[in-house]
Amino acid sequence: MRISKNPKLNALAKTVLCGASFHLLLLIIYTIQHHQWDTLNIFNILDIDLFLPQSAKGVFNYILSYAIFLGIYLYFFLKHKEK
Repeated sequence: MRISKNPKLNALAKTVLCGASFHLLLLIIYTIQHHQWDTLNIFNILDIDLFLPQSAKGVFNYILSYAIFLGIYLYFFLKHKEK
């Protein structure tokens, strides 16, 4: 997977991706062990709940966080597909 022509930027992007993947794996393990499903709320993962405390609570906000995340994914996917 090549993200950039610049090898330093490419290495940085892959390092961030690996760190984020490991972070999510740890959150999934924690969630399963402690049954705290709010931990996997995207608003909580991105620390948006520090500014909007109620954003990481409740089923509606959980679903909304993943809907927004899916929207961002689709935006980048479709933008890349057009090239």
